[in-house]
Amino acid sequence: MQRKFVALAATMILTAACESLPAAGGPGLSGTTWQLETLGGQPVPADNIPTLAIAEDGRVSGFAGCNRYMGGTTIAGDKLSFTQMASTRMACLNVTIELDYLASLENVAAYRIEDGRLSLIDAVGHVLSTYRPGA
Repeated sequence: MQRKFVALAATMILTAACESLPAAGGPGLSGTTWQLETLGGQPVPADNIPTLAIAEDGRVSGFAGCNRYMGGTTIAGDKLSFTQMASTRMACLNVTIELDYLASLENVAAYRIEDGRLSLIDAVGHVLSTYRPGA
């Protein structure tokens, strides 16, 4: 009985660890520049599309709609959080999407990659934003 429980637990752990891995040949969390598609469930306007790039060493950088941002990440399995975030402070006419976008990054608790799309998820499981691989 105990062996069955251990085998079941190991299978569940492996399944959870692999859940967010990209399909073979698909984009990975790091090494891909992601372009924002939706924010808060709404499509993002085609001009000045925010981007997200996570390097192999966990450094994050991107374009927020007007300004550049950078920082670090903590990644463990499908858990993800952004740390020590900073951005440039250029004057822009419309910063609404940028402010909403940067605020959403503060609430990220996990990620998922499915069908080549990245979803950033909050602590209660709501999708905050979705991305497609950039050109």
